[in-house]
Amino acid sequence: QLLEMAKLRQVMANTDDRKSRIGDDSEERDTAFHVKQMLTDFSRLHVMYAYRIKSEEIPFGFEFVRKVTFREINFGEYGGSGEERSIAGISVVRPGYKICRHCGMVQNSKKLRSGETQNHSFTCKPGKKNPEEELNLIDCLYLYREFNSEALRILMPLSTIEDGDSSLHSFIAGLQLGLKLKFGGKVDHLRVMNYTEPSQELEVNKRFLMVYDSVPGGTGYLQQLMDTPVLLLEIFKLARDHMVNCSCNQDEEKDGCYSCLYAYRNSYGMETTSRNRAVQMFDRILDKGEQIEPIATIDDIEINPILESELEARFIGAIRNSQIGRLNISIQQQVVNNKPGYFLKVDEALYTIEPQVMLSESDGVLIPSKPDFLIRSAQSFGKGKDFKPIAVFLDGFKYHKKILAEDSAKRLAITKSNRYRVWSLTWDDVCSSHLGND
Repeated sequence: QLLEMAKLRQVMANTDDRKSRIGDDSEERDTAFHVKQMLTDFSRLHVMYAYRIKSEEIPFGFEFVRKVTFREINFGEYGGSGEERSIAGISVVRPGYKICRHCGMVQNSKKLRSGETQNHSFTCKPGKKNPEEELNLIDCLYLYREFNSEALRILMPLSTIEDGDSSLHSFIAGLQLGLKLKFGGKVDHLRVMNYTEPSQELEVNKRFLMVYDSVPGGTGYLQQLMDTPVLLLEIFKLARDHMVNCSCNQDEEKDGCYSCLYAYRNSYGMETTSRNRAVQMFDRILDKGEQIEPIATIDDIEINPILESELEARFIGAIRNSQIGRLNISIQQQVVNNKPGYFLKVDEALYTIEPQVMLSESDGVLIPSKPDFLIRSAQSFGKGKDFKPIAVFLDGFKYHKKILAEDSAKRLAITKSNRYRVWSLTWDDVCSSHLGND
């Protein structure tokens, strides 16, 4: 995507002195919100140290990158008109700006549409001479600033994909708490951003956090963390212990407070920030802390190859987070039929969840198909005898909108076999509610 952009080097405001003054009795400035996005770029040659947890159960690792280029791009005001444009996996309307190619004065698009003349600086002779000439303006221009700094890059565990934004926001808030406890005082210059990278082999995106120093060139804080990998684990431990011992644990209705997690959260995502979820994630990492080993780069860490799409990953997370009455629900990874799968326990009922199972005529299914998951009873007595395996299909609109008839025929064939039940779930079914509440 080749886009016209201008590097922001200097900003000036030209206005009448009387209009620029603000009275003490009221706030008269107009608040404007802009579509901004931070993007990163770095060479793998600048990766100085990298570590991972040597465990297939939790794909987690981190590395220190000596030089990262950060670009913050301003794509225009929110609410602007235009087509959506997808950049780095985020689709949003990016209206851009109209500026004078001679003096750089930003134009008010609403005023231009209403028929008002262009706005130019006092010294802009071409603009003042022909204030209605369209050639004066550069349309849909994006502004950006960039700087280089050091950064700590973290590959998030798969559970952050399974559970969506809840795990992401909780992990970030917990990490910020740990940094505060480790270094003491303010660490506002250490910022956290997240981004995803598509896997070349799978449909699952890898999710990364980039902890970067907002001071150009860096201050040495992050490099200090990488002197030994134990220091980062110590930050996780400090944060976990602080959250576990916080007084808000005494209130069953609270899942965090401003004395622990909320004080260090980002300004967005509070409703999905969970103290309990952060503690669980840090516990999983710390339990495997003794298995830390050096590697060349965290890009070499593989995630679960059986989960072929992000929706499938989120389905497992939805089960893990389900709340159905007072039932005790737990799920863990386990080998099922000689490949990675899951073991599900619902009170005393036991089930196996096997991904990507081929059903054919030998199974009584006349039209062969491969459900995303097959849920079977793991009990050979009681209710287990009467339990029909459940063939689960997860339908992302992008991949299924052109094969609806074929999908329907395959699932009808499974139902007619009278050996299986069929679930067809969409993205909203999995991600918009706790699976099973209804």
